[in-house]
Amino acid sequence: MDSIRMQSVEFQTINIVSPKREADIMRTLKIILTSALVLFVIYTTQIITVAQNSPEDEASAAIKLLSSPIETERQTGKEKLLQLGSKAIPPVLSLLKECIVDKKPHYLPGKEAEGEALAKRGGEAAFEREDWEEVKIALADLAKVEITERLAKDSVDLLLQLKSNEVLPLLIDRLILEEGTGGLKFIESLSMRVLEHIGEPAVPPLIEMVENAKDRAITVKYAGDSPPSNEAVEMETELIIARGAVVLGRIGDAKSLATLQNIDRKKGSRLKRYVDEAIESIQQKSK
Repeated sequence: MDSIRMQSVEFQTINIVSPKREADIMRTLKIILTSALVLFVIYTTQIITVAQNSPEDEASAAIKLLSSPIETERQTGKEKLLQLGSKAIPPVLSLLKECIVDKKPHYLPGKEAEGEALAKRGGEAAFEREDWEEVKIALADLAKVEITERLAKDSVDLLLQLKSNEVLPLLIDRLILEEGTGGLKFIESLSMRVLEHIGEPAVPPLIEMVENAKDRAITVKYAGDSPPSNEAVEMETELIIARGAVVLGRIGDAKSLATLQNIDRKKGSRLKRYVDEAIESIQQKSK
């Protein structure tokens, strides 16, 4: 009898406590589940944010800023690329190659159609009508919207600051590979202007290029192919020397004088004009 009474008391006690404990447990579970859900949302948001702001995405956004007509935006883009360090080198180098190697024209944002139309207009005026006045007008208008050279120079500045070792070899090879015309009548190129923009750091590789112009013509210009003739190699050699001399003259570094003065520029030489002008320019700047 006592045993039955004790079991009854225990049963009643359990029945009296259970509803309250159940409510407490439910509240605790709700708190735990809510906290877990909040942590999950925060965690997934952070993952998405990291994915959205990967170095590649940040570099791409910064490079777009380089095309801006607003100087402060361009500066922001440059600072961001420098902050990214070595991770910014591939996309910046790609931009430089677009300008120098692919010769892809770049225009101010929103001015692409206008730029292409002006380029076409200038080309038609030159090659179809030989209307040089129209060519002059078209080129002047084109210069207001085309930013290819500016982007190339900005890319080079950034790559040099990022310690890229690919910039100068790329530009020297492009200078060698640029096409010329008979008699050295046309030797100007974007690669020359960018090397001039670099200044003193470009002098040693330019000197090396001039001093080894014939070998560079064969190994770079005719890489993998047999030169068509000795005359062709000679023409390319002179073209390389002429371009190198012009850039060295514009930079004006006295270290290049000895190399230029050793070039055969006897009377009647096609190189005489360019080498003499370069030597004179350097001597003037050294005074």
